[in-house]
Amino acid sequence: MPAAAEGPAARSVRRAFRRVPGRRSGREGQSHPGAPPGRRLVEWLPIGRGKGRATTAAVTALTNGMPWHRSGLDERSAGNGAAMRAAPIGLLAARDPSPERIAPLAILYSWPTHTHPIALASAAALAGAVAYLVRLAALGHELDPHRLLAFVSDLIGGIDIEPARPKADAPEPVRLAGRLAEVPDWLGREPKDAFDHFHTGAFVLQSLPAAFFCFLRSPADPRRVILTAANCGHDTDTVASMAGNLVGASAGAEVLSRDAPAWADELEFRTNAGSAAERLTAGVFWHC
Repeated sequence: MPAAAEGPAARSVRRAFRRVPGRRSGREGQSHPGAPPGRRLVEWLPIGRGKGRATTAAVTALTNGMPWHRSGLDERSAGNGAAMRAAPIGLLAARDPSPERIAPLAILYSWPTHTHPIALASAAALAGAVAYLVRLAALGHELDPHRLLAFVSDLIGGIDIEPARPKADAPEPVRLAGRLAEVPDWLGREPKDAFDHFHTGAFVLQSLPAAFFCFLRSPADPRRVILTAANCGHDTDTVASMAGNLVGASAGAEVLSRDAPAWADELEFRTNAGSAAERLTAGVFWHC
């Protein structure tokens, strides 16, 4: 694998921290596993559950002393681990959900574990959708699936540069934006049919469109969104996590507490997660 990324994704990385991961420039190149964003991943590894292969390999490399800007290069994973943890970036950016703000942050916080352009684009897509939905809710506007997906497509345009086949037997490679654009055509179909089409494996070109389907099928009903995703088969926990991020940003945590109080009460780290989300979105509803 090359020591540095090039192309539009690399330019977004440069905007994020003024250099391309894998290149050394004075003290900037002297990164270490205790420096953000690697430090939190190292702390999480011993206690995390549901860890994917690529994330485990990359964070193990971080733990063993590899710099965070190189730890994900060997795997170059296009899995869904980066997208799954991207929602807080969307909360942080909800006051200003612009590509210039969201894309570099998404790349920066994906890079220690996932460096494939599809994975980087997926993290930006999830973060951008969360930011868009939080702001939409703050403004009191109605959700239009086509506008949401157009916003996401524009946001990831400079990152979504490497098409791939969603499955080995797919007729031709597709980009993530193109796959997401198919979702509205499936909203009137049964979930099984949609999941047979999009697939629900750990490859993010499968699981992220499936998560958007689960959310957009019933965007005001968190319980239904999560149940649909949890019953999709294959990588159900990640699909449900991403779909839950989307519906939570749109409908709000109080709707889940009302409709499924036992679920809300049993959430791990509920208090800490809730207070962190409030801090990240501080001021959003005052400035909309």
